[in-house]
Amino acid sequence: MPREWKIAGICENKSGEWHKLIYAHSNSAGKTCVNGGEVMLALRLAGEFYTRNDGFDIVFPSSEFAEGEFLSINAGETMLRVGTGKTVSVVYPGFVGVSASVEVMRPIRVGVLTVSDKCSRGERVDTSGPALADMTCVIGSVVEKLGIVVGKREFILHGPGPAVDHVQITAGRDI
Repeated sequence: MPREWKIAGICENKSGEWHKLIYAHSNSAGKTCVNGGEVMLALRLAGEFYTRNDGFDIVFPSSEFAEGEFLSINAGETMLRVGTGKTVSVVYPGFVGVSASVEVMRPIRVGVLTVSDKCSRGERVDTSGPALADMTCVIGSVVEKLGIVVGKREFILHGPGPAVDHVQITAGRDI
């Protein structure tokens, strides 16, 4: 069951300034940025003080966040993912503001299956499976398994792999 919180504040560590609104995004190298500058973005409990010299802290009334969880801000307008040491990375860019609603979600474990005779035989490179896997992150999921199978019903229904919450299938005329 998802947990919901409101953002209590946003603090810029270097200056000590409190902000009402920031824009969280990633640069071309995939690094977390706030308002155009590459910085560390982290979570902190109201009343805690950190001595980091750079970055921004998003302040919450509770710090019940686990590594790997997703933070959906304002019904998915912005999506962050909790990393080690309560740092966060940007999954889907957007504005983060004081009093914004935040839904904390455990990751949805996803398997992506490409059904293709040619890809399974190595005659064609699978581009649709990895593309679909990249897109699943914005819905709060983690790809547990990428697979390619021949277009035969028994392989599709009983293919090997870890337990997942959801399977996404990409296929051409084989299915």
